[in-house]
Amino acid sequence: MTIQRKYVAELNNEERHVEILKKHDDGVYDLRVGAREVSVNPHFLGQHDVSLIIDGRSYDVVVERVGDINDTLDGRVAVKVQGRVIKLDILEERRRRMKALSGDSFAGSGAQIESPMPGKVLRLSVEEGDEVAEGESVVVVEAMKMENVLRAPCPGKITSIKVRAGDTVDSGDILVEISSMEEEDEAEKG
Repeated sequence: MTIQRKYVAELNNEERHVEILKKHDDGVYDLRVGAREVSVNPHFLGQHDVSLIIDGRSYDVVVERVGDINDTLDGRVAVKVQGRVIKLDILEERRRRMKALSGDSFAGSGAQIESPMPGKVLRLSVEEGDEVAEGESVVVVEAMKMENVLRAPCPGKITSIKVRAGDTVDSGDILVEISSMEEEDEAEKG
């Protein structure tokens, strides 16, 4: 059985590429980690516990997601192996690109949330006039069968919503406009 998936793991501010080359019928995976190829045989012992045989050596591992379970672009996990806890961020390559695009969509004044790629608006978490905190979920766009949570780039007030749930959007379409708290303060003084 052949499956190929590519992941990017960030550990200590270094990116490491992990590629699943093949899954054998017996459950063994052939992986490429950086330039090194390894054979991994996982045995799931519980929700977080895994026994791994990597190139013939056995490891008992505990894996726990520490990121936001509802955010498909949050790949933060804690891995306990040989008494050490390693914190890393690992995402499938496509999701990693989406995460990068989501962050880039907030560039500039931070007053607009744009669609990072073509997709469909699944839901809005806000209404016009709502105040939002930085990082608060504003709109969810489905692209390539992945839900992407787009968040407020700054604290502010929702001044305009350009889409509704179910709308199809293109890359770069403005979905929501937010006035920053500084703009709100100046408008009240003005």
